[in-house]
Amino acid sequence: MTGAQNAYTRERALAERTAWVSVPVATLWNQPGFARSLDQAVEQSQPAMSRWLSSMNVTQKLELDNIMATQALMDEQVTVIETSGHWADVLVQDQTGSVYPDGVEGWMPISQLTFVAPPAATEYVTVSRPLASAGGVQLSYGTRLPVLSRTAGGYAVTTPDGERTLFGTDVRSAPPVISPQAVLQEAEKFLGLPYLWAGTSAYGFDCSGLTYAVYKQFGIQLARDAGDQARQGRAVAKNQLQPGDLMFFAWGGVVDHVGIYAGNGLMLHAPETGSKVQLIPIWSSPLARNFAGARRYFG
Repeated sequence: MTGAQNAYTRERALAERTAWVSVPVATLWNQPGFARSLDQAVEQSQPAMSRWLSSMNVTQKLELDNIMATQALMDEQVTVIETSGHWADVLVQDQTGSVYPDGVEGWMPISQLTFVAPPAATEYVTVSRPLASAGGVQLSYGTRLPVLSRTAGGYAVTTPDGERTLFGTDVRSAPPVISPQAVLQEAEKFLGLPYLWAGTSAYGFDCSGLTYAVYKQFGIQLARDAGDQARQGRAVAKNQLQPGDLMFFAWGGVVDHVGIYAGNGLMLHAPETGSKVQLIPIWSSPLARNFAGARRYFG
């Protein structure tokens, strides 16, 4: 190892520290400054997700393929590797895979992080609706927060910017009982939601972001990307598919797409930029020729 590499290693080790996402949805980029001028809406200390998404046409959304790494939700834990100006290079610890065993890496504004750990709690709730209002803030499906107390209609929770209240009908205090129909019902909540490259929130999912988020509601931690999800669980024969099984598709031998089997020859998936989460008859779809197997994660 050269002296320069030694210095880099020392600097990286000194920079590493734990932080938590302080905004409802943080967008991570491949490099600091990769974000375009139209992305300023999500670089603010309080990102405007809906405004950002509605401002882009299909061509501008396609550009995200080359510049956007992933997204992370409020209170998700990250490791800060280094900083550059107002940017932090972080690892999202829950989003792992063969290429990133310590978490997906990306750059996000430091203003969207807190270095104060969430308080320890005996009870947590997870947002189970696509979007839940908490004192004027829209929290995404999958956001997990510590409970301060129960209220008449829900829960008082702690967020990085203070106490907020969530309706009991918007959250779960424990994972639901998993079953084929339960998995499918969770996924069906997002039918019609526009696809978003690297999306992991209810503002927009990519194909594996959707499956990752749905299974996480049941306490099952899938890898972040389709190729790694295809190596988890156990293989299922084509004639043994049941709702909730994940179906994988490969090009040139590389798995690059995933969907959720919905029964009766249908598959629910987030197809591509410019499309929406949809149900399709899978075996008459052009995707069928690229079918690369299915996996089951429960039962």
